[in-house]
Amino acid sequence: MIHPRAVERNHACVQALSWPRFDDEVLSRAVQVMSASAANQRNAAVRLEQDFAARMGSRYALVCANGTSSIHAALFGLGLEPGSEVLVPSLTQWASVLPLCWHGLVPIFCDVDPETLCLSIDDAASKISPSTRAVVVVHLFGQVADLDGLLSLAERHDLALIEDASQAIGATYRGRPVGTVGKVGCFSFQSTKNLPAGEGGVMITDDSDLYERALTLGHYRSITGIKGSHFSPLVRTGLGFKSQIHPVAAELACEMLSGFDAFTARLQENVEIISARLAAASSLHLGRTVPGALRTYWTRLHFHFDPARLSGYHRDDILHALLNAGVLVFEKPTPYGVGLHAEPVFRQVELMPPSWGALRDKIRRSTMERTGALSVTEGIPDAELITVPVFLGADLDFVRRYADWFVSALEELE
Repeated sequence: MIHPRAVERNHACVQALSWPRFDDEVLSRAVQVMSASAANQRNAAVRLEQDFAARMGSRYALVCANGTSSIHAALFGLGLEPGSEVLVPSLTQWASVLPLCWHGLVPIFCDVDPETLCLSIDDAASKISPSTRAVVVVHLFGQVADLDGLLSLAERHDLALIEDASQAIGATYRGRPVGTVGKVGCFSFQSTKNLPAGEGGVMITDDSDLYERALTLGHYRSITGIKGSHFSPLVRTGLGFKSQIHPVAAELACEMLSGFDAFTARLQENVEIISARLAAASSLHLGRTVPGALRTYWTRLHFHFDPARLSGYHRDDILHALLNAGVLVFEKPTPYGVGLHAEPVFRQVELMPPSWGALRDKIRRSTMERTGALSVTEGIPDAELITVPVFLGADLDFVRRYADWFVSALEELE
């Protein structure tokens, strides 16, 4: 039965999902940057690098056109030998992994932890070979991976730890911002992210050689600051790419960064209201966070449910009941299907870019032979998970009403 106020509730949910939210003053300052001289339009990018590095406690920050290009810069900065293997989670967005292939590296797909949905240390450890040189950890949906375990694994096998924190800006691990624990960290300022600028990204590191090498890939205007280094002959040309952030995006990111602590506090309050109300239902529990981690939240919050306490209902039945009550929830637990290892670009040589050359056969063989069964990742589409929006820009009154609607609809099934 459809709730009589379902349409009204659904409309309110859609309105609350509106993001990003820039006020007129912020938009005005961002647009004004385009009236500056071409030379001065880069000032916002320089300021963003300085402010972001200071916030993260990093020696270097390199702002990029987007989060994907920040990963490209990080991988090039590492200078790994072509053909090297890199451990990666299969449950992630393509941008966490595909840049590896363009640098001649071979992704080795691993499973994820069922609670955090971040890289499984046990599965990663089982897939280390003499060719393994690095591991990519993705702090998915704002969760924080087990960085103690990953650091230990990396140190034992002399692996570079790369943190993709695109969805986790604001999260910390044992008091340190995520992205600063590994050798290099990458972030995104794309519009859905918690620090939105339309597009943009940033790479951070304390390693001067990595930073200087990363500069040469797509930031030729910034290379002038490394005169006298091994890379100084590339000051005039770089290596032919251009990955610099747009001036307007840089200005927007600066403005959003200045108010990020207040935003994070408000988001945390929103999530606490939703999680406390929903967790009070005997049929639901929130996924665990690793000890020492303070997570943040990107777009969604995962609750595990107990079918036995919901009259044996399948997830589809629960979603149907919630949607009929006008309670907006995600149809699928994640947007990543059964994992990247199943995507044709990693399994069908004819669909891989010709520029990958002989690497195409190696990637296909690796994917088909080394991945094995990723039980958690492949089981996500049918997992006993209910995925709730976190309503990044919503006020507390709406969040309370949403939580009440959700619990009322759930009680009808218990």
